[in-house]
Amino acid sequence: MNTVKWSVNFCDLPRAGTLDHKNFEVIFRIHGLSTRSEISIEESLNEMNKLLVLGAKSFIIDIDLILTQSSFDYLTQGPLELILRQSDQAKLPLSLRVKDFGLAYFASRSKSHIPLQLNLESGHHNWRSIEEWIRSLAIGTCGPNQLERIILSPELPGEWLKKYCFNIDSLAKELKRGPIQKEILTAGPILLFTSPRKLLSAVIEEYQATNLTAVVDSQESPHHGFIAYENAQGTVLFHPKRLNLLSEDIGALGITHQRIEWKLPGSQQQESESQAQARKEFFQLGKILADHYPYPSIPGFFHSNRSQVLFSKLKNKNLNRSEAELLESQKMVIGHIVDVIKSEGLILFVEANVGIKMGDNLEIINPEGLSVSLVLEKLQNLDGEEKEFIGQGELAFIPYVRKMVSQSIVLKEL
Repeated sequence: MNTVKWSVNFCDLPRAGTLDHKNFEVIFRIHGLSTRSEISIEESLNEMNKLLVLGAKSFIIDIDLILTQSSFDYLTQGPLELILRQSDQAKLPLSLRVKDFGLAYFASRSKSHIPLQLNLESGHHNWRSIEEWIRSLAIGTCGPNQLERIILSPELPGEWLKKYCFNIDSLAKELKRGPIQKEILTAGPILLFTSPRKLLSAVIEEYQATNLTAVVDSQESPHHGFIAYENAQGTVLFHPKRLNLLSEDIGALGITHQRIEWKLPGSQQQESESQAQARKEFFQLGKILADHYPYPSIPGFFHSNRSQVLFSKLKNKNLNRSEAELLESQKMVIGHIVDVIKSEGLILFVEANVGIKMGDNLEIINPEGLSVSLVLEKLQNLDGEEKEFIGQGELAFIPYVRKMVSQSIVLKEL
């Protein structure tokens, strides 16, 4: 493998044992700045100073928040301004990693003395998108070299990564600037989505903790074991398996930095003894073999893009009824439950052109296959008005039925 530098999270660093800090650059995910926050501003500054004494060469502040106008104003005037000011005073070798375009633009104009890393892991799979990001941000007020690195998507096949790395190098020459570093996640949790909403505490009412971690299943497919994590910034969801490209010659593609992640956010995710030992050995040796990464893992999209797999394989059979099945049971699907008001009622989106009316014999089936029969004796619209009939394309409020959740299908006798 060509020489490729390692990027690691601060929470993954061993607290004891042999560690050559010069071989690793450390990513800090800080409270108020990251969806996967691990450490406070004050603690991060103290740890950076300690690592600097031990020989660390660079630190990265990772900001991956979904920013509204108010959160942007708070961030740039509050925690971000605070940590950058204090790091300047301490002369810390700091880089800023951002995902939000507005924040990237702000940093290129207002903090142009700080190297900027552009996180394009989510939603940037075509070259035109990547090119325009680089062109827009390669002209900071202190010169074109502020843009230090591009973090490419782990969903790109290897052949695309190689092509994009070549294009980035060519574009850097065209812009008459120094080389732009390229990074991908080589081994670690696969992030599926980020939401600013607190999705776990909304359903786990008995827990009022600041941080929540849970293993969740899909209601729409047989897939299970997803890891969900919630903190003050919102909720993130991870694939049940981790990405593992450790057997690939990443350097041959033009990648300059590979990121390896061990610990998931949240204190409830404890390492096994074998995982802790493998992590310790990685930091001692500065390398790791693919089969020594001690987690269930997959190569993702690296060798081929399998997004064209038949979607029928992903469908929940409990929520799908063939025409033959419906004909035999003399029923038809009239809609889906789109929301539940606990102990009060179910909100039904009426899809069938026959609509729904008082006295209908209904069958409601939840994603787990549980079925409940119901004679409709009460029917309202969302304004609470009593109705005899609600038509296609409208929302109906029907009586509450336990265990009938969002996505449950509603059948009606013909």
